[in-house]
This record gives sequence, C-alpha cells and structure tokens, in this order.
Amino acid sequence: MPKAVILGLGNRLAGDDAFGVLAAEALQECGAPAASVELDVFEAVELLRGADKAVIVDALGTEWGKPGEVVALEVQLENVDVEVLRNLWAHRITPVQLLATAWGVGALKGKAWIVGVVSDNVEFLSPVSQRTADSFHEVCELICRLLPELRIDCSCAGNRFREKLSRPLVQP
Repeated sequence: MPKAVILGLGNRLAGDDAFGVLAAEALQECGAPAASVELDVFEAVELLRGADKAVIVDALGTEWGKPGEVVALEVQLENVDVEVLRNLWAHRITPVQLLATAWGVGALKGKAWIVGVVSDNVEFLSPVSQRTADSFHEVCELICRLLPELRIDCSCAGNRFREKLSRPLVQP
C-alpha cells in the first residue's frame, strides 16, 4: 500500500515561519500522517522512509509570489542538481534539500511537493500574521487534492490550527 507523508518545517518562534510546524501538528491531531520536524533533518529523512508521496508544508519567501499567496511546487527529484546539496547544513536546510537528501539515500521513492504560504514576516518572537493564518484552509484543501487517499478533515484541522495560534509562542 502506498505511503503518503506530510512534514511541517519551520521555526515556531519566527513569525510566519511557524506556519508549517503548526499546520502539520493540526493535521496530525486530526488523523493525517503528518509530523512537525522543525529543523531536525535526520528525523525528517526517517519519517520520509518508504514514502511514495510527500508534502512539505512551509513558509515560502517572496520570490515565490505575493505575501499570503498559497503555492504548490512539485519537486522533480530525479532532476535535482547536485548544487542544491552543496551548501547543505543540518541546521539550515531548504525543503528541496530535505527532499533531495531523502531521495538520494533511498528513503523517499515517489512524488514530492512543497506547499506553502508566501510570507515576508519571519521576525523572531513575532506571531503568525493574520494574512498567513487565513491561508490554512486553502493549504489544507490543496494537500487534499495532492493526497486524496488521506481523506483529511480540513474542518477539524482548521479548528486545531486556530487553537494553536491562540496559545503563547513559548509555553512556561
């Protein structure tokens, strides 16, 4: 049976960069095979092991569109240039580098996408912007179209996501 995985990348303490992490946690709480890996490359590669399909959820830079815009990029792993991996550092990795690493070591065998929200708000200790938060439902619906076999409940995930946004960034 094919295996699909959703991974959320980012930094929950850096504004909109928390989007992927919080989205993956919300999806997981509603039964999706999702995980928040923040910056742990090695854990992410292991979570991708055996996957036929993978979606990485992350905040994307403004070179991909206007702030608040939802973007889906299919990564053609067999065409990834070795230059993408040349500057690989385990504590700072792009979604493409992560997918290419997983593919290169044989962990990921199939299709991969990056789904994200374009943002210019990654200031340390700032909350997720309303513009980015409002994009969650569109991101969830897009993931549902890419991975229909998961039957994700976007209503449940949206509620969980909103709950996460209402909590303090740092728990005492």
